[in-house]
Amino acid sequence: MAKLSRADLQRIVERQMPKYKLAETPAAPGAADGAKTRAKPEAQTPDLDTLRKKYLREKFLSAEGGYQDREPNGQPAADADGDDTEIVLVEPKVAPHPLDRGSRPKAVVISSKQKKIVGEQG
Repeated sequence: MAKLSRADLQRIVERQMPKYKLAETPAAPGAADGAKTRAKPEAQTPDLDTLRKKYLREKFLSAEGGYQDREPNGQPAADADGDDTEIVLVEPKVAPHPLDRGSRPKAVVISSKQKKIVGEQG
């Protein structure tokens, strides 16, 4: 399913959360879907295969008893085919004090098929 335009997202947020608007600063690329964001290893960190051999049992290292893609959690749910949801950041229209927790952006999940908010943070 195609992603919704920014104007469509704003209309959905206005309709269901009238005191909020889309955040002006978008999240870092890949941060919302969690697919491509990885921390950089330290210089002295051993490679992943060495750590697997040291800390995982044999059943996790073998192809028949362990992970087929060599990842313990498999592919992230955001990479699933037919995923019609989009995570966007919203912030209050009238921001209270900058250090107030209510002034920070919060994430909402919008379904492009249903054209409504299906989940929200907090």
